[in-house]
Amino acid sequence: MRIRLPALNPVVKRVPGEILALGGRASVQALGLLARECVRLSAEKSGLPLPHEFPKGDRGEPLPVQGVNWSLSHKKSCVAGIASCWKSGIDVERLRPVSDGLVRRICQPGELELFECRESVGMFFRVFTAKEAVLKLKGVGLAGLSRVRITSVPDHDSLVAEYDGSPVTIIHFWMDDHLVSMVNNGSEINWEYIPD
Repeated sequence: MRIRLPALNPVVKRVPGEILALGGRASVQALGLLARECVRLSAEKSGLPLPHEFPKGDRGEPLPVQGVNWSLSHKKSCVAGIASCWKSGIDVERLRPVSDGLVRRICQPGELELFECRESVGMFFRVFTAKEAVLKLKGVGLAGLSRVRITSVPDHDSLVAEYDGSPVTIIHFWMDDHLVSMVNNGSEINWEYIPD
């Protein structure tokens, strides 16, 4: 008999105009607060205690609060967050052209050949956000990038990576000009998207 895992309830939110208009430190702080609100909404949807604090470890990794694990990500125009009973990782990026040098830095030889569709911007950001989500799951920064490798691409909305040889499944959520990637342990995923 297979045990059914609780559903994951990630929350993705477009950044409202008043935050988009901010610059510098004020923008970063407002985006961080908005991403934390996504984590709280995710916790509420999952029936978990709402975190009021978001402590981090020595390497900047999120530490559980009252048994609730959390992960968040923010870019200038979009934020995302997840709260769950186990560790996860989430990353959001705006789809845009990137340099060949950045592609070579992020993608290991052979990874892009795994994709059926060769649309370069989409392929690159699927790899990049997946690797970022895995690094967040593992609690390491970009220094661990070389330890993550994409091993298969089952479909347009998922891929499989390995971190030091251990497989990790990543699920994608597409919206207009952004891509969100989240580590999944086999749970049902109920994405909530909140437009501006």
